[in-house]
Amino acid sequence: MCKENNFSWVIYSIIFIVLILISTLGLYYFGKMSICNIYYAITVWAAIITLILNIYTTQHKINQEKLNHAVLLVQNFDKDSLRCARNFSRKFKKDHDNNNLPNDELVEFIEGTLNETKNTEWKQKYDINDSAELKSSLIHLFNFFQSVYTEYSCGTADKEYLLHNLAYVYVDIYDRFKIWLEKHSTKSDKIQGIDLEKFDILAKKYIKKHSKNE
Repeated sequence: MCKENNFSWVIYSIIFIVLILISTLGLYYFGKMSICNIYYAITVWAAIITLILNIYTTQHKINQEKLNHAVLLVQNFDKDSLRCARNFSRKFKKDHDNNNLPNDELVEFIEGTLNETKNTEWKQKYDINDSAELKSSLIHLFNFFQSVYTEYSCGTADKEYLLHNLAYVYVDIYDRFKIWLEKHSTKSDKIQGIDLEKFDILAKKYIKKHSKNE
């Protein structure tokens, strides 16, 4: 999934052309192809080739490090601390997509403020033993996605790999828990709420773009 930076190669090409011009002007300045001229030409071309190889090697190493980092981030999605939230999200999907449940009940269930009868119904239906465990897992889950967005924004991980593996699942999860997340982030971390919303927009653009290409 790691792609070479096309813009970087434009810069490299410009540098290459400039160096060729410099070497050509140097040869023209010295006049005839004397031994000195030949030595000068060899030296210049050796410097050009060395520079290009160093740039390519460095860029390749950077891209590989970004890809490795992205792979580790995606692997963290399988952490035990996120499992409760992910399991609940999968079971809740059908009812959420069909609008079968009042949103306020979801928020109250996660926050542990739902009345006892309803709370028991939710626990039995979605096989949740403790709403406090669910809330903790959801917090870990969205902290994870915020870290992914930060890595993406800073360019420290392979962007294509991150979106390819997480865009679809993130859009689904964000949509299901958006109403709770908005209230939670307002109380605890407004910056996180903004970051997660930006990541949702980014993920949806990625999905839309690739759905057209299929």
